[in-house]
Amino acid sequence: MTFGREQRDALLDSLDRALLTWPDHDTFALAISETVQHTGYAAADVEHQLRQVILRASGRAMRAVIEAELGANPDLTGAPEEVLVLASGGVPGLAIEGIAAAIAVGAKALVRPSRDESVLFHFLSGIRFWEPALTEQVELVGMSGEEVPWERADAAIVFGSDETIAFVRDQLGGDAARRVAAYGSRQGIAVVLPGADVDGSWAERLADDVCTFRQHGCMSPSWLYVVGSEAATQPLVAAVGRELAFAAPRHTAPGIEDSIAHRRQHDSTTLSAIAADLTPGSSQLFAGEAQLTVVRVDDYAALRTELARLGTLLQTAVIAGPYDERPALAQVLLEAGCTRIALPGSAHEPDRLWPQDGIGRVAPLLGVVPRNR
Repeated sequence: MTFGREQRDALLDSLDRALLTWPDHDTFALAISETVQHTGYAAADVEHQLRQVILRASGRAMRAVIEAELGANPDLTGAPEEVLVLASGGVPGLAIEGIAAAIAVGAKALVRPSRDESVLFHFLSGIRFWEPALTEQVELVGMSGEEVPWERADAAIVFGSDETIAFVRDQLGGDAARRVAAYGSRQGIAVVLPGADVDGSWAERLADDVCTFRQHGCMSPSWLYVVGSEAATQPLVAAVGRELAFAAPRHTAPGIEDSIAHRRQHDSTTLSAIAADLTPGSSQLFAGEAQLTVVRVDDYAALRTELARLGTLLQTAVIAGPYDERPALAQVLLEAGCTRIALPGSAHEPDRLWPQDGIGRVAPLLGVVPRNR
């Protein structure tokens, strides 16, 4: 049975306390070190990501998400009782955000860990002692070869490939298949205008956006669109290429080989290759496992045409250029389907209320479109 308002509020308070406690506990340090060993990500990047998760998954944040997406006095009587949470291990901590969303609508989280998971278990081991009532609302499923209890789930939260999302919908069936918060194959992009180099750090910060987590997840740009003549934009592209070479070591743990030859296959790689075939004249910049496809366009009209090739894949857009040009550029990107605009260096710092992939964080679990979309 879905728990009531008072129990939901008590659990969200419990979630606040647990997340505030976690960074000072040894399980937080263990989550970071194990992720570094497992993925080769830089420790500073992992810690920053987990602190972002804490901000977005807190009880206070989830109350604000509920109000933003469902209104000040939402009717949760039709909310799911049990929500299946599947999260890729490519970006640390996503399963925790899924658990928070399930609890926010008054549901139990049935969590199937990714085989790459290196954070969730450390968090759960801590809350067993700090907030046992919270632990009771989280159940690990599909472990050690066991079947996922599809018949129990009334809804799902899925961070994964489009194929995984389609499989989950097929397994759930019926009304549950329409209550899936599906965060799948999306593309982060960057758009740079002449004049960006007035600020000497823009290319360095953009390179950090590209290299963080080696483009696993859709907040790292996989595309670089430069707007203007070839003469005006070539120095900008050269600056990004140079800074990518410097940035790669900053985002790789010491002793980890980071090379194109050992590149992991993931959605961003595949989608970039497919879309590159549709864009004659495109080129690539490399930084270890990170790859940035560069496309030059003459003006905003040509930019719209190129962005249309990505269809519904668009998500975060990082922009760099003169201050007075940003509003017009942002409008072009929003009309093209981007769900979030960020300045260089902040791609991995989404606002706590940002409706992931533009589809919402809790509204999809009730089968509705978020009000703040």
